[in-house]
Amino acid sequence: MNRIHNLEIYKKLSAVNMYNKLDEEVKEVAGAILMNDKENLTEELLDVIQCCYGIAFTKGINLEEHIKEHNEKLLNRNHKFID
Repeated sequence: MNRIHNLEIYKKLSAVNMYNKLDEEVKEVAGAILMNDKENLTEELLDVIQCCYGIAFTKGINLEEHIKEHNEKLLNRNHKFID
């Protein structure tokens, strides 16, 4: 189960609701960075990713279907991937 999953609550929220949640989570990321709290930063970054999935879901977008395309775009812009 090592992947991001859409949540049932996304069916009840609008993209605007999810954006507001994303804004809240990004502020929590900033706080964790300022406090140099790696454990909390990890949690908050995952919350940001989850919110992005929620926004995509509310707009009918499956992000996983577009990862290959996104990676190709990055490579075409001369970015190099690291392991």
